[in-house]
Order: sequence, then structure tokens, then C-alpha cells
Amino acid sequence: MSRRWLILREGDRRRWGGDLRRHYLFDGLAERTHGRVVEDRRPGGIAPVLRELQPRRWQVWRKPPLVASTEILTDKQFAPIERLGVPAVVDIHDDTLLQNDALGIATGADDEAAIRAKDALNRDGFRWLIAPSAPFAALAGLDPARTIVAPNGTDSAAVQPGRWPDTPAVGFVAGAAPRRGIEELVEAVRIARDTVPDLRLDLVLAATGDHSQAYLDRLASNLAGEEWISIGPSPYPELGARLSKATVLAIPTPAHPYWDSVSPVKLFDYFAAGRPVLTTPRIETARVVWEADAGVVSSDDSPESMAAALVDLLASPDEARRRGANARAAAENDYDWRVIGRRLADEILARIR
Repeated sequence: MSRRWLILREGDRRRWGGDLRRHYLFDGLAERTHGRVVEDRRPGGIAPVLRELQPRRWQVWRKPPLVASTEILTDKQFAPIERLGVPAVVDIHDDTLLQNDALGIATGADDEAAIRAKDALNRDGFRWLIAPSAPFAALAGLDPARTIVAPNGTDSAAVQPGRWPDTPAVGFVAGAAPRRGIEELVEAVRIARDTVPDLRLDLVLAATGDHSQAYLDRLASNLAGEEWISIGPSPYPELGARLSKATVLAIPTPAHPYWDSVSPVKLFDYFAAGRPVLTTPRIETARVVWEADAGVVSSDDSPESMAAALVDLLASPDEARRRGANARAAAENDYDWRVIGRRLADEILARIR
């Protein structure tokens, strides 16, 4: 008799990359096991469901329910799982301290201690760990004997290619923050406009907090006179239409071991939109782009190098469209969340019976 599963996932708050992964990743596992999906991750929302899933006294052959979570949990969330179920699988798709370092965010000693304690609770408490890439798992110090790799992905049914624009444009999607290469991308497109005068830039930026909103406000103010630049968020259901306004989609991420270790969710949404990708030479992102033959990688992180790669791509519309078609094929065949979820379910169920 198969084990019962409780799947903890993100609800409909699909604003940016992490939300999307937390929503989709274990859907394949839920389907395969007929698992109970719960989007209320408060301790008061977890415990009653676990009690419902407990074997009855006469079901002596049944074992406590297995639990999979698409994000790491607090001690209060973890407590009912440990008491009433089996902490089986957790997705560790980012590392707060590494990301803070990449973004230049200072972490106080008390906050760092709390983050490390929460990380240790989940890494030690769950049997299996899921990571978005092997390099990320190594950088974050995950136990390789207990780690399963499941890459980031896209919903290729939600993000669809649209009509190619009549005016050349570069698109970029991100949470609004310094050290994401935004200013360097603006300068790169400004340089490229010397060769392609009607080139536009669409910055699809979302504020992720108060500091992010303040940064976004400053950026919008600084660029207010640049009529060839548009700035604004996009709900996920409308993202495909927004990305289709671009000829090339950019990932200008600067050098840092954290950014080198994983391909961001936006890369695969770009693929789904059927547009070629321009990326700086971040190792995992460049690898995926090269393997799919879905874009170009600049020689370094400078605006001049990005501009040169961009101009070369725009100079050959047929080649840009060929690489965009390759990107779409990769999104459908390899990086759709449904494909990733089914493969991950196979990996998990081969280890846990």
C-alpha cells in the first residue's frame, strides 16, 4: 500500500521566480501519489491535515504521512511535521546569506545566526534535499548523498510566444535591486543605439520590499528623460505578452559565485516566450543558453561587451528567430514545470517508498 503524502506549496501569489518554483515544483509528486496539497503553511494549517492523514488504529500496515515542502520551514512549521508525519523532501532553491552577499546586503550577527539555525533545521531534518543545480548544491554546502537536482523552469502554457515586434527592443525581468546589472544593461542598450537608433529597452521590474521600492523609485527618476526606456511590473499571466514585445531578452547579472551557480527562473520564461537570450558569462546560465543554442553570451560583464553581442544578434533577424525557436523548443521539452515535476517525482519515489 502506497504512503500518503502532504505537499506544502505556494498558492496563487506568483509574482517572481521563487514564487513560481514554490508553486509548481512538486505538482508531479502530488499527481503521482494523489497527495494532499496544502497552501496554508501556518502551523495551524499543517497540523489538522496531518491528523487527517494519520493511519487509523486498525490500519496497522500504514505508516505516518510523508511531507514535501517547496520551501524551508520555521521551527514552528516544522514541529507538527516532525510530531505527526515524516519530513521527507524539502526544496532548497536559494541561500539567503549567499544571495545577500551577491546583492551587497549586510546581514547582522543575530540575523545571520537565525538564518543558519533555520537552514540547519531543514537540511538536517528532511531526508532528501532538492536543489536547482549541482553547482548551487556544492556552493551552499548541501549533502551530495541526499541531494536531488531539479532545475528551474517555466509554465510554457502560460508564457506563449507572440508576434515579433516591428521595432527592435530588449526586455529584462527582475526584482528591483542594485547589483543585478540593471544600470549596466541600460548603458549597453544606450551604446547599441549608436548602431540601432530605434532600439528600445523594457524593464519589467517588481518591488520586493521597501528597500526594493526605494531603489525602483530612484531608478525611474534617473531614467525619466529616456523616452526609449519603459519601466513597470507585469503579472505572471500577462508576462508572455510583455516579453513578446522584445526582440532579445537579457540577463545582465554581474559576477558572483552565487549568480554563477544557478540559472534563474526568468531564463526559462524567456525561453517560453520564444526569444533569443543575451546573458553575461554566468556559468550555469551560459551553459543552458549554449546547450539550447538559444542566444548569445557576452565576452565579459561590461556594457560594451553586452552591446557588441546585442548588435551582432540584431544584425541577423533570421538567426535571432532561429535561436528564439530553439529557446521555445527547450522550454517545452526540457524546462516546462510539468516535465521537471514528473522527472522529479520519479527521482523522489525511486528513493522513498
